Amino acid sequence: MKRNLICLAFLFATLLAAFPVSTVNAARGVPGNPEFGYGVALNTTPGTDMNISTVILQSFTQEVKPDWVSIDFNWADLQPDPNQPVDLSSIAPLLEYSSIHQYPVLVKLCNAPAWAQTAFGPSPQFTIQLISELLTRYPKTIQAIEIFPAANTLQGWGALPDPSAYTELFRSIQLAVTEEMNSSTLLVAAGLLLNPPDARHPMDIDALDYLQGLYQAGAKEIMPVISLHYGTITGEVLDSVQSGKNTLRYYEEIRRIMLENDHAVGMLWITRLPVSSTTPSRMEWLESACNLLRAQLFIGTVFIDMPTSQAEPGNSNGALVFNLDQVEQVLKILKKLMFQNAPEEWLSKSKTFYLSLG
Repeated sequence: MKRNLICLAFLFATLLAAFPVSTVNAARGVPGNPEFGYGVALNTTPGTDMNISTVILQSFTQEVKPDWVSIDFNWADLQPDPNQPVDLSSIAPLLEYSSIHQYPVLVKLCNAPAWAQTAFGPSPQFTIQLISELLTRYPKTIQAIEIFPAANTLQGWGALPDPSAYTELFRSIQLAVTEEMNSSTLLVAAGLLLNPPDARHPMDIDALDYLQGLYQAGAKEIMPVISLHYGTITGEVLDSVQSGKNTLRYYEEIRRIMLENDHAVGMLWITRLPVSSTTPSRMEWLESACNLLRAQLFIGTVFIDMPTSQAEPGNSNGALVFNLDQVEQVLKILKKLMFQNAPEEWLSKSKTFYLSLG
């Protein structure tokens, strides 16, 4: 009998090793979860109307639970003085609302204040302290942090862009999060900013060149998710990549670099997806773009850009929303996409869904 129990225990351990158990409630789009995720990217940068951000989030979540909510964390604006604690009052309502309703949040950590900068970029020590404070306050809500998106630009990094310096910072943060903070929060790397050549600073680094630099510095071993941040998009959904133009399918070039560096298991997140600035059919473009991205098995999550203040079309930089009426149009598209993505979660709300699509 004892021998049989030992054999059974050995067999069970072998099966566990052969078929690793993933997190039961892992958010969609993360490594280990094959399900595609849709996120709502709220604009919470200085100068935007935070009340509108809250209205958008509440309006969307009345009928569907988003896979993700992303919130811009402008560090310099929220903690300009190192002798004062970080002021979360402007984004706390969104974080609290997401916490109550259990919406996973991606925090986009950007714009380190001058006092937290070094000659080579953001200070690892101060960045780790900030992340520790955020994860202590919202340990279950903040499930992912994008580390200084647009790091391939002078503005995004706060110093001359340097893939090696970024990799070292990322490695330090990852070590602190996993070992010192004992957190499973996903760290999302790079936020490669895709801007047309005429919109770049002379010191900015091309997204593909920067990504290659990350791999040369050891990204493959420590960065399971690379992110792409479209500054602008032109053309139609299926347009091929063209020199000097930012088309949607630029993600194919990112994937090419990943595969050339033997990073097939790496995932790509689109952490900002604006609508094409040249398409005549904005909502149709959005729906087709999301369907195309969802079909790419290496793309885990896409965050739909949801500007939160009114803007003139000529100055929108591809922004989707000019008024709250168009917010409703975007939400309608997102509800349809999320229904296709996870229809089983909509069964209890089928009447509301069909009425909203009517």
